[in-house]
Amino acid sequence: MQLILSKNNMKTVGLDLILLGTLCLVPAVSHLTTLPFVAMEPIRIALFTAMLLSASRYNGYIMAVALPLLSCLISGMPAPVSAGIMAVELLVNVALFRLLSCRAGLKTFPSMLLSIVGAKVVYYALKAMLLSSVVLIGTALCRQALLAVVFAAAYALLARRRL
Repeated sequence: MQLILSKNNMKTVGLDLILLGTLCLVPAVSHLTTLPFVAMEPIRIALFTAMLLSASRYNGYIMAVALPLLSCLISGMPAPVSAGIMAVELLVNVALFRLLSCRAGLKTFPSMLLSIVGAKVVYYALKAMLLSSVVLIGTALCRQALLAVVFAAAYALLARRRL
């Protein structure tokens, strides 16, 4: 019981609830303001925030599954099959990042960038197999590449400051 109620675990749970609550508001705010917040990959931003601020190395995996599935249940976005595909993509993102940064010893920026690219490859492969009737690449690849570089750089800078 002491493990469950530790101060670090309570902070992590609180952070996760704030991130989940904020994420569920993104579609509504996007519709109200007509700003394309969804194009900025808010689920990935929330995941990276959880990875940066959590003391638990497992929290990234938990949030990788929870973020898209709860967003789907609460706001209806993404669609259920897409939420499952996205959960797998984010799990791959976290696992590849951990593998590259911890096991292979790569620095934070290349680890994060390569993990995002690897996760995107898995995402599009699953999307092609499971959702053959939809457009395969809905967001321009150059925008996705730019976001990947920005996310990796921001994560690397924030991770360095955290240490």
